Amino acid sequence: MDIGRVRELALSPDGKQIASLDDRAIYVFPVTGDSPESAPVYTGGGGGIFAIAWFRDGKSLLACVNIEYKAGELWRIPVQGGEPEKWPLPFVPIGVDVHPDGRRIGLTAWNRVTEVWALENFLPKAAK
Repeated sequence: MDIGRVRELALSPDGKQIASLDDRAIYVFPVTGDSPESAPVYTGGGGGIFAIAWFRDGKSLLACVNIEYKAGELWRIPVQGGEPEKWPLPFVPIGVDVHPDGRRIGLTAWNRVTEVWALENFLPKAAK
């Protein structure tokens, strides 16, 4: 089975499955070495899916979806099939992780604004 160019992997909370994000779809593989399912868990996603993370229950994935590079959505995608639950965002999310307590998430956002930062006095003193 050809799954394209793998962009991201995410290990399930129980350590028994790996979710794979490629150019076209999200697949879920068993870690045991058994044959993977031939059908993807999900295909599609507006302008593309940028990142995936497992919900702590191991029954669904959280995906960052780009909507025409203007805004984005977070999608909760059931691993056993079904339509994703979608939450609109005013920015394009490109990275996501679920906190171990399962009640919070962290997002990385893409923005068309370019910034230059100057950081001073943040490195430790050099040893003499």
